[in-house]
Amino acid sequence: MNFKDKSSANRFLWTAGFVGLLIMTSFHFCSPYAIESRKLKDKAEKLRKEIQLVRQEKLPSLEREKRSLKEVEENYEKILRKIELAEKRIPSTENLGGLLEELNRIAKEEKVDFIQVKFKEAKDLNKYIKLPVEISLKCSLEKLVLYLDGIEKLPRLVRVNFIKITADKDNGLNLDIFLGAESYVLKES
Repeated sequence: MNFKDKSSANRFLWTAGFVGLLIMTSFHFCSPYAIESRKLKDKAEKLRKEIQLVRQEKLPSLEREKRSLKEVEENYEKILRKIELAEKRIPSTENLGGLLEELNRIAKEEKVDFIQVKFKEAKDLNKYIKLPVEISLKCSLEKLVLYLDGIEKLPRLVRVNFIKITADKDNGLNLDIFLGAESYVLKES
């Protein structure tokens, strides 16, 4: 091509460059690959936003739910341990003979003369039964304290309500002791 002047050549070059740029741009934006590429880019942007939303909002709530579930499990275990302890402290009626054995064992260990045990009439208190018991002993004051300490350490619940102490007429070092106590028994369902 022959141009008469330099400005015509410049206009031609600018026009050709502009047309080339339009062709390239239209190919880039109108071709099936370009359209599919834009769709994929839009999908990727949506997914990125959803992931960000999950990280910001849903993940913390899931972590809170996980923590609260763990707390529920821990509380459940604590409650089971408390129930197990309560069942040991308040035995069922079939384990009632164990109380007499335990009181006798403590008396032997502390070298206390175990004179008599009387079980009084049981009192029904809804879910459990209160079982009054009267215990007669003969021992020194130190042995009495050790015997009461042994009762306190029993796995079952025994509450001493009163203690009556009188001097032994035959031996001044020994005391005649009368204890009023209560034990509790779970009702059979």
